[in-house]
Amino acid sequence: MSGLVISAGTTQADTDIDRKIDALRAAAHGSVVEFPAREPPPAPPAVDATALRRLSDLLLLPAAMLHPQERAFAVDMIHTALDGADVEDRSQLARRLARAGPIAPSLVARLAHDRDLGVARPLLRHGASMADHDLIAVIRDGGVERAYQIACRAPLNADVAGEIAANADGAAVYAALRNTAAVLTPESIARIAVRARTDPSLCEPLLKRPEMTPACALDLFWQVGRDLREYVLGRFLADAATVRRILDGEAGSPPLPATAAPADGQGIQGAIMVIADNMARGRLDEARADLAPLAGVSGATARRIVHDHGGEAFAVAMKAAGARRSTFASVVALWQTAGRTVFEASGSLDELLVLFERLSVGQATMAMTYWDWREAGSGPYAASRTRESIGEEM
Repeated sequence: MSGLVISAGTTQADTDIDRKIDALRAAAHGSVVEFPAREPPPAPPAVDATALRRLSDLLLLPAAMLHPQERAFAVDMIHTALDGADVEDRSQLARRLARAGPIAPSLVARLAHDRDLGVARPLLRHGASMADHDLIAVIRDGGVERAYQIACRAPLNADVAGEIAANADGAAVYAALRNTAAVLTPESIARIAVRARTDPSLCEPLLKRPEMTPACALDLFWQVGRDLREYVLGRFLADAATVRRILDGEAGSPPLPATAAPADGQGIQGAIMVIADNMARGRLDEARADLAPLAGVSGATARRIVHDHGGEAFAVAMKAAGARRSTFASVVALWQTAGRTVFEASGSLDELLVLFERLSVGQATMAMTYWDWREAGSGPYAASRTRESIGEEM
């Protein structure tokens, strides 16, 4: 009889079948056993456009009519449906969510980053459901077109506008400046002013913002053409008596610079003609040295004035120094007959005479004060206040 003989705790094969089994065991010893690959889980059922609309209807029900877990389930199902939804269906959902409150932040964020800008536009431009942090994320990562759409929002909150001012491209910054519903903080204004030095298209909308400050505007004065210069001088200058009253109420405020002109009025007029003649002859260092004490400003401010490209700053300085109209008319006549162009900017020198006549002595003194403060880093340009935010390069 064939079988297994058990002896001393071992099993011995005494048949051919047993020997074959033992041989197979030995051949398989140490080999890796491979199990069949597990079948992938079945794909979730497709959700057609009709089902997507019904899910959207469910999602947008008032809070009292829908349990939070049911709303969460609807959100998950809509995410699944969006994987295969076409542009029209995604756009319709985005438009509906744009009019809703913050009920589905994950869906709003997904659609705001949709590959098709037409889908994202309603949310970016009008979406009440877009939180500020979502908008800031889109500005940073969503590209130029999306930042522009956000810049056109109404309202455009201060934090979002600040992100545009700091990191968006020129088109978005321009749109934010033109957006009357945008809230621009002094820090945002200062950042845009720095950018305006290399992007002249930003100067006009920036100068005409209601939040614009005299300090920032009088900095930009040096970067713009005659029309905007006249706008700056007309809008941002007050009579010096008003400025003195303000300073009198602020302990430690730097005083307005006093004009250190010669006591003799005729001497002032003669000194002005000497400066004008030196400028006509290209002797700008001599003109600067004479202008500084006459106008009561620092040498750095005087240098900037005589090297200015348009001449408007010189007209301001002459008004502050006490030049008579007849004297400044003589200056203009001298420059018109000079053998070289005194100023690089185009425009009639007669326009400088019109500007000179329109300014008051107090307004001119205020402008000179701000320009001197800028050079000295004092007053509104002190390092502890706004100098760093405005930028040293200004």
